[in-house]
Amino acid sequence: MHQPAMSPPRLIACAVDVAPDADPTIAEHIVDAAAAWAAPFGATLVLLHASPPPPPLPAMHTGSEAAVEAFAGVWKAQHQHVADALARLAARATARGVTTTTRVVTEPGRLPDLLAQAALDVGAQLLVVGSRSRRGLAHRLLGSVAERTAHLSHVPVLLLPPD
Repeated sequence: MHQPAMSPPRLIACAVDVAPDADPTIAEHIVDAAAAWAAPFGATLVLLHASPPPPPLPAMHTGSEAAVEAFAGVWKAQHQHVADALARLAARATARGVTTTTRVVTEPGRLPDLLAQAALDVGAQLLVVGSRSRRGLAHRLLGSVAERTAHLSHVPVLLLPPD
């Protein structure tokens, strides 16, 4: 049976975790691989980071304004960290000759759902996702965001190993 030829991707979405507690070398590895895929096709790269909002704060008693302000300050600092990290990664891909943009997904939801939907929303023909390669009990209990994203995605997914 003849399979129609798949055209090269013109837009590649690349999911990266740039949260303050994430290992930046993993995001660099993923972006480098995605840029290597994008460059020969002249494809544009969209770096995606999903950062759902925190749960609502419980009702607080009078005098807790300082706690609310502190929480807001932490949230703002995290968003600035994400923006700065995405800008560094975009510059890294751009230095490899790949047109690169960024998008932060801030809607509530599960990461796999948010990433799969974001890839559709930006019009990606390929979604690149890094896998942490959890094994054993950790994989059974926590699962894999990358695997769930691949199962949910309506866009072809390239799963990258950690190294």
